[in-house]
Amino acid sequence: MQVEKSLKFNKTFSEDTTPEETGKLMKQFFDNSLYDIHDMLFSYHYAKRERVYDISIEESDIFYSEGKGYFAVKYMIGFFNACADLDFNDKEKMKITYHIDFIKDEVVLRGEYIPDEEQHEI
Repeated sequence: MQVEKSLKFNKTFSEDTTPEETGKLMKQFFDNSLYDIHDMLFSYHYAKRERVYDISIEESDIFYSEGKGYFAVKYMIGFFNACADLDFNDKEKMKITYHIDFIKDEVVLRGEYIPDEEQHEI
């Protein structure tokens, strides 16, 4: 399984923007897109009924070069089941790659590839 999501770039910057400026601008773009990033992360944890929360992206974890790059997103996952007396919380992180299409004015985010689990035999 690999989740991909397209986001409107809203001309956050152009191809001529200096490398020093792109880090701050991409950080601002990703901060404004946390709802979409949350949906993407949640897709990876839905089958296990885990919740995703406390998402953070540090500017130092954002890498960009010539219209593409990647960033590390840190977040918490949790699982709660009152009937079974389970309350589980853990830190997670994922590397998300991205490609900016300046012509279409969009960014395509692609999460990590995680092989689907096959059904276990009983």
